Amino acid sequence: SISSYDASSDSFTFAGEQTGIAINEEQLKSDIQSALSSKQFDKVITVSASEVQPEYSTAEAKQKYKTIGTYTTNTTSNSKRNTNIRLAAAALNGTIVGPGQEVSFNDTVGQRTEAKGYQGAAAYNNGEVVQEIGGGVCQVSTTLFNAALLSGLEITQRANHYSPIHYAPIGRDATVAEGIIDFAFHNDLKHGVYLYSDYTPGSVTIYILGNREDKPSYVDISTDKNDVIPNKTKTKIDPSQKENKKTDEGHDGRHVVVTQNVKWADGRTYHDTFYSDYDPVDTVITYKSESDRKADEDKAKSEGNDKTE
Repeated sequence: SISSYDASSDSFTFAGEQTGIAINEEQLKSDIQSALSSKQFDKVITVSASEVQPEYSTAEAKQKYKTIGTYTTNTTSNSKRNTNIRLAAAALNGTIVGPGQEVSFNDTVGQRTEAKGYQGAAAYNNGEVVQEIGGGVCQVSTTLFNAALLSGLEITQRANHYSPIHYAPIGRDATVAEGIIDFAFHNDLKHGVYLYSDYTPGSVTIYILGNREDKPSYVDISTDKNDVIPNKTKTKIDPSQKENKKTDEGHDGRHVVVTQNVKWADGRTYHDTFYSDYDPVDTVITYKSESDRKADEDKAKSEGNDKTE
């Protein structure tokens, strides 16, 4: 097994080879059934076992394994958010995904609770920024998503955020929410992969380590579409506000299409497409009174700047 990893040299330290024990299951079943049939319920059954040598020696393992995909995202200076990122990254670290297996982010990381050390930090909830225990964990799922893309792995569950995020290219984010939204990938490579995560102040990196044979010879992640969905400007009246006019700026939405194209030296290819729709947020102008709204509207018309609805 891998005991440590040096990213600068892409080299591994292995715990060392160990022999195993293989039990003769068929013989054990037969002996148990025989004892039951003869009602010898207190019979002592001896298990037949043999020593099994490891599939690879430490030297062979060092030759076979390397990084097949890695991705880094930069964190902020928010200590609570960074604590959540560090904990989630640590929960992923050491995960082994065998060939044909699927890994779920939520199942692997587990519940994000105060008892585990997670703290309240900013997170999106129905388009609004709220304080949530575990806020910021989506940065780890996004980092994993991009590492998986670059490794040529099959993404089986992925959803974009409500709005584009700052730590990954548009269309390449993966949000998660316990019991609601998950990120998952399937290992359709020939061999198992090992997740190695590294959190340091300022960044989080996820390495997907595996057999050299599974490292893609070519990977292209391209943005094929990035259409703007215009936002609108709306007005309302609120006599309780102090200001005569208050503006809450919105932003345009986006429709984004990202494609993943992967090739391997042995001729294998893989292609996938990811669609992201980020909703526009309207700009809302709130007036204290209808007369304030009318005065501002008349001014805008006189300046040729009437864009409200």
